[in-house]
Amino acid sequence: MSSGSHDKVVATYRVQSPLNIEQVAKILAGEQSTGSYKPVPGEEKAEFARAHVLDIAPDTEAVTPSLPSAHLDRKGRFESYSTAIIKVAFPDENAGSNLPVWLATLAGNLFELGELTAVRLLNIDAPPGFAKRFPGPQFGISGTRSVSGVKSGPLVGTIIKPCVGFSPEDYASRVAELVEGDIDFIKDDELMGNPSHCPLHQRIEAVMSVIRAHFDKTGKRVMYAFNISDSADLLIKHHDKVVAENGTAVMVNLNGVGLSGLEALRKQSAVPIHGHRAGWGMYSRHQSLGMDFQPYQLLHRLAGADQIHIGGFGGKFCETDEEIGAAGRACLTAIDTTDAGKAIMPVISAGQWGGQAPACYDQLKSDDVLYLAGSGIQSHPDGVAAGISAIRTAWDAAQKGVSLIEAAQQSPSLKRSIEFFGEK
Repeated sequence: MSSGSHDKVVATYRVQSPLNIEQVAKILAGEQSTGSYKPVPGEEKAEFARAHVLDIAPDTEAVTPSLPSAHLDRKGRFESYSTAIIKVAFPDENAGSNLPVWLATLAGNLFELGELTAVRLLNIDAPPGFAKRFPGPQFGISGTRSVSGVKSGPLVGTIIKPCVGFSPEDYASRVAELVEGDIDFIKDDELMGNPSHCPLHQRIEAVMSVIRAHFDKTGKRVMYAFNISDSADLLIKHHDKVVAENGTAVMVNLNGVGLSGLEALRKQSAVPIHGHRAGWGMYSRHQSLGMDFQPYQLLHRLAGADQIHIGGFGGKFCETDEEIGAAGRACLTAIDTTDAGKAIMPVISAGQWGGQAPACYDQLKSDDVLYLAGSGIQSHPDGVAAGISAIRTAWDAAQKGVSLIEAAQQSPSLKRSIEFFGEK
């Protein structure tokens, strides 16, 4: 999101329709501001709040629609469908400092418009100072480094596996092994909330007992992000328990707690907020619908996330390395020069081990990342310490432009990683 000289919030969309694109763009702008499908009395009084189409750039033509529309089916058959990139300017006072209403404005009913057979939000660009209206990240990258004590290089982390089923005692045992292996960061899985077999507050107590003991022994306080995702009234209660036990991070499922829940947590939080994007594919997987990651991370950054998952390079999910790279660069780019616009830490996760370090560094050119490997650490044939060491060696090699094979000649742990997980 770049700052411009305008005093509007500008959204960029890719749209498709068999109808006149200029007319369709005006329909979209009207639907998302003052318009109705038929003129209504008093519209002239609301002219100051009308959204306006700034630009239309024709793109491609197709003979079939990307998405169905009963509205268009009632009008008959069409021979071609035009795609265009359009920019729409929304008066920034339309939603003020209300993020849920901004979401409805920028990514609301427009997805149901019958005139469109494709619509995707690509980018949000807002005027200078816009970010100051919102809580924004309290810690961001610099704060995460300060709290974790990791001053340089990626934060190497993991996720407790299996995802669910462990007792608090099982968690404590696994965490003890990981902290002894020199891990920087550990997190709950997004599926582990507050189940009867592993109550959250008991899990917090068990895990933090191990982390505190490790800190007393070594001076290193491993960051653990407990999944506190829950109803709005319990979010703060869970957060307060983490803080009372000297915890240094909390995690929420962004799509589960919503922008309002995240914003409320941010206003009370004393520790970094780790944002998991579970359900992101609903917004993104079809290229003719939903949104790109830039607007997604922007909205959650404004609400207060300090770290956000972006997927994994060459991993188990559907995205390309280029798409994940673009997501990471969006997180690493400040919104503007205000404190609320500080960059946030992209979280690399999903089928990772050291083998993806070259692709990650090539795309991001930064070590301000949280590099998470579940099986990539915990399934290493020589143990978790070797899995952690292999990732650090692989990352160091990627920064220096050294191949993994060459680096593995001096690193038994990386050599075994390549043999076990397969060079990628």
